[in-house]
Amino acid sequence: MMSSLPINAVGVMDRGFAGLKFIQELVQENKYFVLRIKNNWKLEFEDATRLIKVVHLMMGV
Repeated sequence: MMSSLPINAVGVMDRGFAGLKFIQELVQENKYFVLRIKNNWKLEFEDATRLIKVVHLMMGV
């Protein structure tokens, strides 16, 4: 589904799609997306790399 997005299109997804492997594939394919993450996840911005890291709260930080 997301692989068929036209260039520069933005995919919008709900939490049911929010698997870490799926997110990683989208990033590797340079796809733009907006995704509502699961309640037990949080986002951390890393200044050094200017990347956003997804953290599963059950696993710790």
